[in-house]
Amino acid sequence: MIRSHVVSKRSFFFVAFVFVILCLLYESYWTNNPSLASIPPTAPVAIRWSTRREEKTAGYMLYRAENRAGPFRQLNRELIPASNDPYLGGTYVYTDTETTVGITYYYELEDISLDGQRTRQAPITVTARGSSPTILGWAVTEELGLILILVIATIMMLSSRIIFMA
Repeated sequence: MIRSHVVSKRSFFFVAFVFVILCLLYESYWTNNPSLASIPPTAPVAIRWSTRREEKTAGYMLYRAENRAGPFRQLNRELIPASNDPYLGGTYVYTDTETTVGITYYYELEDISLDGQRTRQAPITVTARGSSPTILGWAVTEELGLILILVIATIMMLSSRIIFMA
């Protein structure tokens, strides 16, 4: 015997109510989240470098510009010290947190020797990339968020037919 189920008004309004709440939360998140609204989102840039040997090296200064020709602004206030073993060199990371998504930056590394001599390296180019919110490792874009709301609403509608049978 095949039975058809009719969704009651109560279950329909329940699902519609939850759907409206989800849409409002979604809209509120995308318009009120500073990293997604009109404020330019920041995107930290990690500058990595390594050396083979650091004989007579006191440390490093790092500079950034928005144009290859400069002007370059010094990023670190204090000298980034050279490694403890001048014959093995070292690996370094400096995180620039004052960058904006989508902007291309130019970085120059300056070696400072123990006797005070300064040598700038050729600039490297980096475009700051932002990150989207993630769910289980998947980037949540505005479109994916809307799709998730529709999927959740559909699942709720189907489950309400089972829970709220008339």
